[in-house]
Amino acid sequence: MRLYYTMFMLVSMAMGGAYAAIDNVIQMPMSDAENPKPVDEWFHSLDQAKETRTKLHFYFQDVLGGDSPTVWKVAESAVTSTSATTFGQINMVDDLLTAGPEPGSEVVGGLRGRSGSLTCTIRLSKWG
Repeated sequence: MRLYYTMFMLVSMAMGGAYAAIDNVIQMPMSDAENPKPVDEWFHSLDQAKETRTKLHFYFQDVLGGDSPTVWKVAESAVTSTSATTFGQINMVDDLLTAGPEPGSEVVGGLRGRSGSLTCTIRLSKWG
């Protein structure tokens, strides 16, 4: 299974070179839409001050199985195996960042680190 993510960074000043310092990043929302058009519409609807912005668009190439996975489960809670979700699971990640969603797209970077799963349950009750 392959998952694709779109990441946006809003940078508060024009980038003087190829890189922006991390303290210039003011917001980093993420989306997992399959089509970039709704994500672009959402991006342009953000209520931000009129500043110079640079939109950086990457795809994380998560490979969860097969011969060459890039995500490995390293820990889980006692309830992970019985949960309907992956609650309590901790993964190590070594992904490629690409310019497009296709696995053969130009590689523009890499992502290494860990990821975890959590679950939010909201209980609704009728007020009497």
